Amino acid sequence: MTVQFGLSLPFGPPKGQIWHWKETTDTVLGDLTGTFDGIWMTDHFFWGDEPTYEAWTVLAYLAARWPQLHVGPIVLGQSYRNPALLAKMGATLHALTGGRFIMGIGAGWKEDEYHAYGYPYPRPGIRIEQLEDTLEILKRMWTEPGQVTYEGKHYRV
Repeated sequence: MTVQFGLSLPFGPPKGQIWHWKETTDTVLGDLTGTFDGIWMTDHFFWGDEPTYEAWTVLAYLAARWPQLHVGPIVLGQSYRNPALLAKMGATLHALTGGRFIMGIGAGWKEDEYHAYGYPYPRPGIRIEQLEDTLEILKRMWTEPGQVTYEGKHYRV
């Protein structure tokens, strides 16, 4: 068994700091080349009053900038995106990176983000059921040839 290490990046530039996220990230990751096997970006729209970057856009940048590293979200909220679209996004990034994309997915928990972006915030049991549907859709769309259909409890394709 080989142990691998990943680096979780900050959400975005801290307020009031005189530095730029991209330039700092480029410098730090350049200095750490060969130290980590992957780079991870959190999937939050905001964190209190702190600004954040959108995870998928950052992941695409990271994948292009550091082709030797795996990339992925740590951990994305499944109900922020339609499961079929999420499957397409993941498959696209996986293909464009030569297989370096790793999906990290969860049920979602940050209620204020749901409300701020107009998403319903179901109770925990419902979010788990939605996650189960999402995982089934992802699995099918990533492994079955042709058009996929699925009739789940919360999602259908």
